[in-house]
Amino acid sequence: MNNLKTIPETLRELFGNDVLTNCEALRLKANAYVLNKDPLIQSDSIAGNHNDSHFIKASQATILYNALLINTIVVKPAQVKEAFRDKKKRAEIAELAEAILIGKQTVTGIALCSTSVADFLSGLKGDLNLYEERLANPYKKFPNQLFGSYTGIVRVLLAQSQLLSAGDSVLVHFLNGDIAKANEMAAMLPDDGETGQLKEMIQRQYQHASEFDDLLDFFKKV
Repeated sequence: MNNLKTIPETLRELFGNDVLTNCEALRLKANAYVLNKDPLIQSDSIAGNHNDSHFIKASQATILYNALLINTIVVKPAQVKEAFRDKKKRAEIAELAEAILIGKQTVTGIALCSTSVADFLSGLKGDLNLYEERLANPYKKFPNQLFGSYTGIVRVLLAQSQLLSAGDSVLVHFLNGDIAKANEMAAMLPDDGETGQLKEMIQRQYQHASEFDDLLDFFKKV
C-alpha cells in the first residue's frame, strides 16, 4: 500500500496544494484518465468507499501530471490521450500550445513563466517520454486556481473572443473548428513575428484539411 495513493493524495504530492486537491472538478478530470473503459492510467481497485477504491501506483503519477498539463490546452480527455499515443496528434497539440503561449507573459489572466513555457513546448514538441518524464509547468499558478473550476485555456479564449487581438481571434475560430474562417482571417495577418508563425500554422492546417476533403470527394466519385 505504501506504493499506492488515492487520486487526491496523488494530486497533493504532484502540486503540493490543497486548493487543487480539494477541487471536485479537478478530481473528476483526473478520474477521467483512470476510471473509464480506455484508461490512460492504470490503477488498483481496493474494496471500500467508492472515492478511495482506486489507487494509483507511484509510477503512474507522472502520467497524470502530464495529462493535466496538456488538458489545460485541449479540454477533452480523448484529445489528451492522443497526445500520449499518436505522434501526429501530439505535434498538432504542441503547435496549438505554441500559438497560445509563446512570447506571452500572461494568457487569459494566467501568469506564465517564460523559461518554463519554452521547456514545456520543447518537451511536448520533442521526444520526451510522457509516460516517464514530466513536462515543465508553464504556469505560475495552475489554471484551476484562477478559473474556480477545471477548464482549459481554449474555453476561456472562446468565452473572451470579443476582447482578443486579431491573431487571437484567428486562433479562436481555429479552436472552434471553423478552419475555413480561421484561414480567411489569417490571410490578413502580417508574415513576421508571432502572427507570422500563427498564420503559417493555420494555412498549413487548412491545406491538410482541404487535401483530406478532396480525397473524400475522389472516393465518393469512384
